Amino acid sequence: MRYLGVLFLFLTTGQALSQDFQAQFVKKQALEADVFMGADEFSNIYYTKNRTLYKATSNEILEYAALNLGEITTVDIVNPLKISVFYKQSNTAVLLDNTLTEITRINFSNLENFRNTIMAKTANDRRLWIFNTGLQQLELFDYRLNKVIVQFPPLDTIPASFASNFNLCWLQNEGVLRTYNIYGTLVNESTTAITFDTLVQNQNSLIGLKDDTFYIKSNDSDSFTVLDNLEITPQEFSLIGEILYIYNGQNLMTYTIKPSK
Repeated sequence: MRYLGVLFLFLTTGQALSQDFQAQFVKKQALEADVFMGADEFSNIYYTKNRTLYKATSNEILEYAALNLGEITTVDIVNPLKISVFYKQSNTAVLLDNTLTEITRINFSNLENFRNTIMAKTANDRRLWIFNTGLQQLELFDYRLNKVIVQFPPLDTIPASFASNFNLCWLQNEGVLRTYNIYGTLVNESTTAITFDTLVQNQNSLIGLKDDTFYIKSNDSDSFTVLDNLEITPQEFSLIGEILYIYNGQNLMTYTIKPSK
């Protein structure tokens, strides 16, 4: 019985490592945008046009603009009640509430210890994940205290892609994917056959994009596999739960992501 148990564990582990997924088309809607920034858990759509951020709900369109800060680089809506908007050009992050009203603004150039950042995304408890290009390291910034509270070991190169949520941050470059937590710990480091142009995550999986091909990895898997049944040239995409949104510059397509049968 012991050997049967070991065999069962080996087989189920192998299945987890090779789990395949496919996309099932749900709907298509027209969208006129410069950049599609994502969707939240309430199916609200976020996009930019003419340096302005828009939030399209079922019954209204909200907007936010800070034209003096430059082009909007990223919009992090992991917490739709506290949205992080990052402007790389002005080295500034802005926090917005769910009505796109400004809560606070952080100019990393004006800190006592200057930070040149290329990323600012929402972490837990009034904190931001930032990547400091001067030291080439990931940091956790507390915008209530206005200072860095956790510094991670420096990297040899600036990451090609980032993904994050409240408690974890993924950095990927040169075929290596590193996962860090808010306590300053390197949780996992694994090799990947592909260095992705873009990486997004949700609670259960990571999706990477390379040369118009989507790759997916569940949290309990060690490797990425091609996401089947997607024949579309993406401009931007977003993953919320099992819902994948893909924008091609004209239309926003919605898919559900399911394990292959």
